[in-house]
Amino acid sequence: MKLDATSTSSTPSPWLLWFVVVSLLRFAASTASSAVSGSIIEFDDNLIQATLEQSEHSFIYFYSDSCKYCRKFDPTFENLSVLYNNNKNRSKFQILKTNARSNQRLSELFKVTKYPTLKLLDYKTKRIIDYEENRDLQSLIGYLDRALNIHPDFENFHSKVEYTKALGDDASERLVFFMAGYLPGWEDYKYPAHYTHQLALDYGDIKVVVVNVEELNDYEVLSKYGVSRFPTVVYMKDGKLKSYTSSENEMKVAKIREFIENVDSDSTGPWKEIQSMGTNSQDNGNDDDNDGNDDNDDDEVFEHIEL
Repeated sequence: MKLDATSTSSTPSPWLLWFVVVSLLRFAASTASSAVSGSIIEFDDNLIQATLEQSEHSFIYFYSDSCKYCRKFDPTFENLSVLYNNNKNRSKFQILKTNARSNQRLSELFKVTKYPTLKLLDYKTKRIIDYEENRDLQSLIGYLDRALNIHPDFENFHSKVEYTKALGDDASERLVFFMAGYLPGWEDYKYPAHYTHQLALDYGDIKVVVVNVEELNDYEVLSKYGVSRFPTVVYMKDGKLKSYTSSENEMKVAKIREFIENVDSDSTGPWKEIQSMGTNSQDNGNDDDNDGNDDNDDDEVFEHIEL
């Protein structure tokens, strides 16, 4: 086919534009989740030996899709996978997961009767050790250190989230989380599975900042931005702000996304001038609390069951 020289400068067809937009959206979505999903190793009944023989030791997470305690543990497992799974050390150690309810051979082989279950396998001796300690990230890292002298590789993860102790003036569009490390859902906020990292990827034009109020250099910053409860999310742009908080100690990610995507709507409250935020009590009374978008929904309560 002979190409017309003028065809390269003609207006693209609507079909071509649609194809390009869809392709870019798919690429963005795959990039956003690659930090975690690229480190997850899942296997089933058809790959038992082929998977386990690759490492001297395997730490295996047995889960069920219908287990709510598994859903609670999933972010911690994702953090473990990012911190430990890499090609350099896989011959010595790997973190795995399998759906124990769907894979009966694995369940029988490892004697799995409840979910979630965590077990450590020594492939050479075929010894299986039940993990019976707390399932928080620091306890798991400590256990692997004591049992195998294996340490996490923090270079596996690079975050777009900014952490600061002094929130200065910045003209860029920012989403600032004011939080404390003791609050539910914030214990491991610097690790890759925390939702702030995914938000930073999903909303690339917005700078995501986390301020741990326990480490603040100047507490007057709380008055300046009208923050009186934690956690609080403050959206800043063009010298103005809107805030979102919750009556509960733990925020729902879906509500944060809704706040971001509707920040220019009246439904998220009025914009306030940052400069007008005073440092006296009159500027930080109940009116400031009520101006923010307050989520009063009750979060699902998860019981902690020890294995």
